[in-house]
Amino acid sequence: MATVTVVTSERTLEIEASSIVDGEINSAGHLVLTRHDGEPIDMGAVSGMKMYSGSSYSKVDAFSYTGAVDPGAVPDGSVWYDTNGPAGPFASTTQQGLVELATNAETLAGTDGQRAVTPASLASIPGNKVQILAANANTEAALPGAYPLGISQMSLTTASGWSINSGFGSVMTYRTETDRTVQTAFSNPGGTGTPRSWVRQYHTSNNGGGWTAWSQYNLLYTLTPGTLVQTTAFTSYPATWSRMYFTSANGTGWDFAGTYGELLTYVDGSDYAKQTWTSHANGSGVPEMWVRTANAAGGWTAWRKFITDPGAWTFYTPTWSTQSGANTPALGDATVSCKYQKLGRKVEVKFEITFGAGTNFGAAPATGDNWQFSLPVTASDSGSSIGFLEMRQTNDTTCMGRAKLYSTTGFRISIASGLTNGAAIANTGDVDSISPFTWASTGSLKGHLVYESAS
Repeated sequence: MATVTVVTSERTLEIEASSIVDGEINSAGHLVLTRHDGEPIDMGAVSGMKMYSGSSYSKVDAFSYTGAVDPGAVPDGSVWYDTNGPAGPFASTTQQGLVELATNAETLAGTDGQRAVTPASLASIPGNKVQILAANANTEAALPGAYPLGISQMSLTTASGWSINSGFGSVMTYRTETDRTVQTAFSNPGGTGTPRSWVRQYHTSNNGGGWTAWSQYNLLYTLTPGTLVQTTAFTSYPATWSRMYFTSANGTGWDFAGTYGELLTYVDGSDYAKQTWTSHANGSGVPEMWVRTANAAGGWTAWRKFITDPGAWTFYTPTWSTQSGANTPALGDATVSCKYQKLGRKVEVKFEITFGAGTNFGAAPATGDNWQFSLPVTASDSGSSIGFLEMRQTNDTTCMGRAKLYSTTGFRISIASGLTNGAAIANTGDVDSISPFTWASTGSLKGHLVYESAS
């Protein structure tokens, strides 16, 4: 038998009042249902997002915002879709984020620090990039085709088989085409070692074709005077060329001490070296050059000077005095044609004086006065005979005299013969105003002198 439930009007109204007639998600992200009687029912958050807390994921009230206006402070995990364009975060050297790709023009400009370069934009840069080859990738005999176009680098290590620097170092190859290929090889020293480099070129047919021989670059090392002295072994100098510049004050111990100049040293391996010294002359001065060589067994040779053409003879006027210091003569209007030439340490003098009417032979000349004449260049010693002079007053009163050094700066003349007319010489010994005869106008002294200079 059926059961019949009777609903009263009051129950009907109650059921109607609790019926759900509407619903929405509010600003807090909660689903809120509305009953028929208007009473809201908060069903809680309806977000489908969970965030990681460090140990587990848990549901969060997060939202998605779409629009052109920044929503401001929002719950963690929310997303804003900016309809104006991307708002970040943008990538940097310290942060992940959005990045824009650089155009070719921006890549070529090389100034943009925000946009990313792609392989395609990198390829737009003109020229070829430096390429690093594997160590010992090519043999020394390998043709240019074994190397990429542009610039490449290759290390030379153990068992490379290359002839330069015992096979160690690095090689840079520059190849624009096969017949425009250049290689530069570098040694690999360190510390007190000497860096060295070599170059060679390739052409298919020029000069028989193929690789040229290696040519070594020469570096010029600047050394400080005093660190190396004349007796220092050549093995203490750097390989190839080096230079020292001396002043008059810092050449102690060298044969050229006291002179300004340059010393060039060339060391080739362990068994040959040479040095060239060039004095620093200027104006009317004459530069000198010296040379010496060395090997491992014998060390340095003595210095040898280059003999050069000294040019025209140099005129000079000698100082005329007396040994006694009294009755000093004066040349006056005498004709002086004295000149000299210095070749190395050899000095030659053409001595020629013809006395004039205004020549003064001294107020009261005596036989002990003894004339003295100065030298053009300081001599290496004193006391030596340096030549002969003809002493002439007239054809009959003519005889010879021997020039002898009385110091390193001057000479006297000793009477060395009789008169040409056979007459006896009244006063012998050294020449003065009354010896070997009484000198007067038109009398002359003429001769050739040779001696060694002090330097």
